[in-house]
Amino acid sequence: MPEPTGTLPPPALAPGQILPFAAYGRWHAPANVQSGIQLQNLSALPTDLTAVLVDEDGAEVLTLDLFADVLGAPNVYLPTVLDPIGAAPSLFGLRVSSDAALGAIVRTDWFDDGGAGIAGSPLPSRRVLVPSFVRRTLGRSSMAAVANAGTRDAEVVATLHTTVDGAPVATATRFRLPVGTTRRIWADFEAAFQPLGPFEGWLAVESDGSPLAVQVWEVGEPAALQPRTVAAFEGVPDAAAANDLIVPLFRSAQRGVRARETLSTRIVVVNPSTSDVEVTIAFTGAFNDAASPVCRGATFHHPPTVVPAGGRRVFRQTPGGGHNVPTNCFGSARITTSGADERVVAMAYDATTVDGAADVLLSAFVAQGAGEAAGQVAMPLWRRNHVGLSTGIQVMNPGLDPVEVEIAFSVTDPRSGDSRAVTGCTVCQATIEPDDSVNWWPPAVPALRDGTFGGAVVTADGPVVVLVNDYPTADRGGRRTDPATYLGLAVP
Repeated sequence: MPEPTGTLPPPALAPGQILPFAAYGRWHAPANVQSGIQLQNLSALPTDLTAVLVDEDGAEVLTLDLFADVLGAPNVYLPTVLDPIGAAPSLFGLRVSSDAALGAIVRTDWFDDGGAGIAGSPLPSRRVLVPSFVRRTLGRSSMAAVANAGTRDAEVVATLHTTVDGAPVATATRFRLPVGTTRRIWADFEAAFQPLGPFEGWLAVESDGSPLAVQVWEVGEPAALQPRTVAAFEGVPDAAAANDLIVPLFRSAQRGVRARETLSTRIVVVNPSTSDVEVTIAFTGAFNDAASPVCRGATFHHPPTVVPAGGRRVFRQTPGGGHNVPTNCFGSARITTSGADERVVAMAYDATTVDGAADVLLSAFVAQGAGEAAGQVAMPLWRRNHVGLSTGIQVMNPGLDPVEVEIAFSVTDPRSGDSRAVTGCTVCQATIEPDDSVNWWPPAVPALRDGTFGGAVVTADGPVVVLVNDYPTADRGGRRTDPATYLGLAVP
């Protein structure tokens, strides 16, 4: 295996950085869409922090002074803080300052039709890559929220890479972005993209100097008795392109929590370079009784595939997707190229099929460079049958040796917001073999009670990658809520 490239520092939220997106009663038009933001203290000491909500015009609407204990995760739910001041519906950015390293997740819900997505805190960069950007594909369209995380105004060029009649096409839109402000690039409404009609592609967002932070939301139209499908993820810094990428969860027709449901992933790989790259994907089945016997601990492959310069490829893990993964198989995957100078970025869609209808439920996450794994990983949110949702926590070992892993849960009091550690857990330790993974499902953890939620921390004696999937287990208001997925936050 080639030496990994694309190693980045842990995804900490630097002082003064802005989270590009949060909704308060609005999407591209007024709607019952609301965001909650959890800011987690990743340092070894308690910390004070200041959060400033910035509206679409760049005006500072509200300043919040917050306290976070060690690994504590105070929540900023926009209706709670904005209703009392009579704020108008708007889209916001959030600028945060603190002496401590912070991480964050932004969960946004479309309450009228069950849509939901979680985007994590993006790493700022002068060039940010968005592996998937679509317009009216399977009823969904993308929006990229771009924030100026620097100290001076920026001239920004966002270039869409797609194909027309089989030929590669690059289409650019340009705008000026003042310090601390955010602009939304709507696939449906951006003038430069209108002549293209429906498309599937990827986006490169570049600044002339100031670093940019990008979050992406891919949103569908509501369907009768089914939730609106939403996929949310972070833009990837150009420096994070790598020759060894980790996908902590794949699925191939995994049996769902209900009859007639299966879950499968599809992995999107983007080659941002000027030369063709050959990509191989290896899949390792989890040692899990819920997987088919032929899946457990076995290795499978998608054959080497060329991703053209400036192009992208979609690798489907459904049966018949050009791989040898068996049905009802899940685990972790690894994307590699043949050389250190052949660097790619990737993301995964995690989709549920119901009675043969694809993408009834949807979430997404970006692949991580192998060098981004960490020995301690924080998760601001887990649930056990809380408001119809439970979280699956997938922990992968990307190393060459087995690792010993322990997960520690804390429960949050919904009235006071205080947290208390969970004790007496008898299933919170595991050994993970190389390239293998283990899953904690709170409904199967006896120490956790139904209806509870909180935060968690995974500690290991070697680097691990953690993925959290907030998944619907019960209906809310006659329909299910769309799942939402996020990557765990590496503790510095």
